[in-house]
Amino acid sequence: MKELYFGNEQAVLMLPVVLHKDDCEIEDLIGETVILPALSQMLGVEIALADVDRASALLLEQIHAAAVRLDVSLPDGWKSELARRISSAWATIESVSVPDDVLNRASALFQNINQRFAQFEPRIIR
Repeated sequence: MKELYFGNEQAVLMLPVVLHKDDCEIEDLIGETVILPALSQMLGVEIALADVDRASALLLEQIHAAAVRLDVSLPDGWKSELARRISSAWATIESVSVPDDVLNRASALFQNINQRFAQFEPRIIR
């Protein structure tokens, strides 16, 4: 992946930098406090992580481990459907209660984006 932005490393902000983790994905930004209840509702079965599922640092791998342990099949396209459901809920509910841990991670992301943009000269694209 790094070859895609070789020479422009400062223009790319990676989530591990923001979340101070060795490895993470966008689902780790949202976090299990949002994803697990939404996934449970979508599948019609409670998905809860046990200690044994947490062997990986990545939330998606933890979810896969829990699904195997619980003998629950994750359907094709489950991640995109889950993202659609979460974003739709957040967009259509007047007063959505976003957990503090999610707000803290989002705040850290925007702070890092602002710091990164401050390093660059403004350019006018014609």
